[in-house]
Amino acid sequence: MVVTGMDPFPIGTRVFFLEGGRSRTGTVQDTETIEGLRFVIIKLDDGSPRPVKLPLSSVNSVSKAN
Repeated sequence: MVVTGMDPFPIGTRVFFLEGGRSRTGTVQDTETIEGLRFVIIKLDDGSPRPVKLPLSSVNSVSKAN
């Protein structure tokens, strides 16, 4: 895989996304490009055994509290 520029969600980044009106959180395990589209693979915090793969544009990073 050829990576251009800095990855906005490096492995280990805490992220969240909305699903059915509810916020879900997890940790980025990997990123990949399929047919020119970037995806993130996320291990969910709810204990789900299977990670989810989402388009990069649907994920936000979790802000660290001060």
